[in-house]
Amino acid sequence: MDNSLATSNTATEKSFPLLSPVAGVAHRFHGVCGKNVTLEEDGTKAVRAAGYAHGLVFSTKELKTEEVFEVKVEELDEKWAGSLRIGLTTLAPGEMGPGAAGGPGVPPSLPELRTKTTWMVSSCEVRRDGLLQRMNYGRNLERLGVGSRVGIRRGADDSMHILVDGEDMGPAATGIAKSVWAVLDLYGPVRSVSIVSSTRLEEPEGTQPPSPSSDTGSEGDEDEDEEHGLGGEDQVAIMPTALEFLENHGKNILLSNGNRTATRVASYNQGIVVISQPLVPQLLVQVRIDFLNRQWTSSLVLGVITCPPERLNFPASACALKRAAWLLRGHGVFHNGLKICEKFGPNLDTCPEGTVLGLRLDSSGGLHLHVNGMDQGVAVPDVPQPCHALVDLYGQCEQVTIVSPEPGAASLKSTGTQGDMEKADMVDGIKESVCWGPPSAASPLKSCEYHALCSRFQELLLLPEDYFMPQPKRSLCYCESCRKMRGDEAHRRRGEPPREYALPFGWCRFNLRVNPHLEAGTLTKKWHMAYHGSNAAAVRRVLDRGELGAGSASILSCRPLKGEPRGGFEEPGENCAPPREEQPPPVLLSPSLQYAGAETLASKVQFWDPKFQRTHQAQVAFQVCVRPGSYTPGPPSVILREPPDPHFSPAELEWVTKEKGATLLYALLVRVE
Repeated sequence: MDNSLATSNTATEKSFPLLSPVAGVAHRFHGVCGKNVTLEEDGTKAVRAAGYAHGLVFSTKELKTEEVFEVKVEELDEKWAGSLRIGLTTLAPGEMGPGAAGGPGVPPSLPELRTKTTWMVSSCEVRRDGLLQRMNYGRNLERLGVGSRVGIRRGADDSMHILVDGEDMGPAATGIAKSVWAVLDLYGPVRSVSIVSSTRLEEPEGTQPPSPSSDTGSEGDEDEDEEHGLGGEDQVAIMPTALEFLENHGKNILLSNGNRTATRVASYNQGIVVISQPLVPQLLVQVRIDFLNRQWTSSLVLGVITCPPERLNFPASACALKRAAWLLRGHGVFHNGLKICEKFGPNLDTCPEGTVLGLRLDSSGGLHLHVNGMDQGVAVPDVPQPCHALVDLYGQCEQVTIVSPEPGAASLKSTGTQGDMEKADMVDGIKESVCWGPPSAASPLKSCEYHALCSRFQELLLLPEDYFMPQPKRSLCYCESCRKMRGDEAHRRRGEPPREYALPFGWCRFNLRVNPHLEAGTLTKKWHMAYHGSNAAAVRRVLDRGELGAGSASILSCRPLKGEPRGGFEEPGENCAPPREEQPPPVLLSPSLQYAGAETLASKVQFWDPKFQRTHQAQVAFQVCVRPGSYTPGPPSVILREPPDPHFSPAELEWVTKEKGATLLYALLVRVE
């Protein structure tokens, strides 16, 4: 019998007192937990005693509105990959039981907790019942260290918030049920956590001091909390009035649409506009690029000013502001006209029509840039307040519009049922995870010259269209502008057990169709991800075969085949054994495209670009799924001109497999210089 209960320490719900005996700690863990978990210190500390899974722990009680359940990382086991997982579940821990005794039992990991609705954050992904809802949320939980604090809060607006080291990462999911329990998965490197929630403990009835609202319930307390306590931070995030541009603006600006749309009607400058209301913490102010004029170079500038804008005499461009101005221009950050940071976020000069850009002040005064709803991080720390958001319609950018919630959005929340809200949230989450850029009508791929150049080279290879996924899933550009616009991180983990690989920065990916007879979804999640350098002449043969190194004709192997005798056929000796079939040579792979895409492994070829009448050099490689256990990691066997990827251990930079069927073609990669 697989008893998923933590029986090693005989923890039960009655093992610990109702209130935590640890001074200043408001919560404790439930006795029902993963089978590898040991609860210590009166249920306020959880330790995963073995393995990398079976580490689920739950809060003893339901999480109340605006209540924070927070833990501190006590111990890490660096030999495992992955991250701590945290979330909310509608499944009461006491209902799970020990598996065979009437309850479903505690699953090995949080994504498998699907008996009832469960929301969770893993790494920087948000999932609902195991299904991906959102990517690039908040800080990556894989980067937690010993002493890091992670908390979870159910907001008064039925939203789930994650807090990292006390900083609220914003709403991760909405439509959260009323009765939920906090749940954590001590997965991968996080071996031990302790509860540090410091909210006031509830006192038994009769011991509380008398209160004027004692006889009328807790409504008075809740109102007071909303005014003075945790609810205050959420309150300032609500838009007080409709945002609009200030009447004082650049001389080439024409305001319309109730001062919510700004149009530059002449020249390429004199286009500064300022939003009339000052920025307040956690209020996301967004504008949409409506129209670009390609006859000019450069594009809009975004930022904040801390001087009163009502009587300000605006210069021809925002870069001429020399006092109390913080600006985002191109992919740099400027203060009073001087560049203070390079290569921050996506290049604003390459943002296409339809892109939604936003500014937000966090609770500590840090200025965040948002692109299509995705937080690009802190651009400027400690911005003085009050400050006003500024947009300079410069160069190509000729029109922008303030983006705000639709008038019916708030009323929908109160009239719809809980089920409708959860369904809408799930659909919106799926759309958000797939549509990483602006709306399809203004996809960044249509304006990315590098993607267009790589596509023209891919067309010159004359490969059958049936090998590739149809639009819009056909291709994805990883040039600097596109990947920063999406907020891609340089490395991810995939497979069971998880293993790290680098994203193909600097390349363009063309996704391949997978054999329908294969369980493609399972393979891409459970297998590891790697790269294989190739050359243009070999691409068609590899696609025809469907895998790397299958057959003696492959030229993608890391070692050459033995040559046949040059003197024709040799007569076999008298007692010679019959010849055996030649084994395919080993195939070289790497989790780093910086290594697999080196010129020694992915040879360059020249081609003529028919559109711009220029000669370029191109390389090709394959992104593949690799079956765990089918390859041997080792040091590089190829001498390179440049040092290999420093992110990976040199002892595991090169993977070699000899097994047929160990790889599954995932995508064709193209890089053009």
